[in-house]
Amino acid sequence: MQIKSIQEEIINICINAKNAGKILSYLSGNDRNYALKCILKELKINKADILNANIQDIKNAELNNLSPQFIKRLTINESVFNYMLQRIEETIALDDPIGRILDGHTGPDGLIIQKISSAVYVDLGQGAVCACL
Repeated sequence: MQIKSIQEEIINICINAKNAGKILSYLSGNDRNYALKCILKELKINKADILNANIQDIKNAELNNLSPQFIKRLTINESVFNYMLQRIEETIALDDPIGRILDGHTGPDGLIIQKISSAVYVDLGQGAVCACL
């Protein structure tokens, strides 16, 4: 895979994450947790395939003379994979952050003003945006 196609693929992944984040932000906390549980289940089922595909990704990165720093970030070994699973499980256990009233007051005219938590989208440049819930 050439570097430009890798960059294009990363941008596509981020755009898809942005779109998914928008959809997920409208779901209930239970529905978002169900989605995370499904992701967790699929990761566990496909663990061997994911780790084998990552080995090929590392080989391709080395063939394309990508930096050792990039290759280190790209590498998913058993420990990294288990850490990802653990972090998803920890996320499921968290209280739902979306829709929580963080601060607020009533203005002199009776208008209620509130700061409410919501989904956040992070702009990575070049039109790529990742969703953070």
